[in-house]
Amino acid sequence: MVRDYKRKTDRGNTPAEVFQSAAHAITQENLSIRNAAERYNINFMTLHRYVKRSRLQENNDGGATHVGYTSHRKIFTDNQEVELANYAADSAKLYFGLTTKDLRQLAYQFAVTNGIPVNQVWKDNHMASKDWLLGFLKRNKDLSIR
Repeated sequence: MVRDYKRKTDRGNTPAEVFQSAAHAITQENLSIRNAAERYNINFMTLHRYVKRSRLQENNDGGATHVGYTSHRKIFTDNQEVELANYAADSAKLYFGLTTKDLRQLAYQFAVTNGIPVNQVWKDNHMASKDWLLGFLKRNKDLSIR
């Protein structure tokens, strides 16, 4: 698992508004997909897939079409991570703080209690993985763990 990935290109960073305006130009102004892709500086096939998906969603439920890469899978939501970080900070104030093993076990118990599906490695060890811990500590730099 890559712990310190640094993005090397800017592929997939075209804003959704550009795709929406290009799709609008295609549907309303009767512009061809190739001409719209050239005008808005978007890859032809990417725009073609976007328009195809947006037309399908208009027919089905009218939801928004997603553009670009998806984020990494997260175990906890942002609110749940804040709760976990606050608990770790409060326990550090009350006692001697949590060790890394304690925090990993706490994260596993928190996930099981909230009914969050976890990795098989977590289930086997009854604690979160070291990779999760490193990512959690990077996202919460104010925590001091023993």
